[in-house]
Amino acid sequence: MITTNFEALLQGKFPTLNDYSQFVSVCEKLPSEILWFIANEYTNMHFLLKGVVQKNLEERIPKENIDRALNEIVTKFQIALANQKADS
Repeated sequence: MITTNFEALLQGKFPTLNDYSQFVSVCEKLPSEILWFIANEYTNMHFLLKGVVQKNLEERIPKENIDRALNEIVTKFQIALANQKADS
């Protein structure tokens, strides 16, 4: 992929199928930090290309154990819903 074409895609150029294929290949090789930068700085990218960046990020970032936090969040919303029903 030519660098100028990659930059044009980041800036919002409508991708061809070949562009998409090459963009996927490049993103698979980029480190997470660069993908994060792209996702946050190039907000005009075509939605298909944004999806490629996001998918690659999701596959690479370490997942944290969120069970405890998730339980607290769920409990908070269950209480709020119960209070809302009681007020109705």
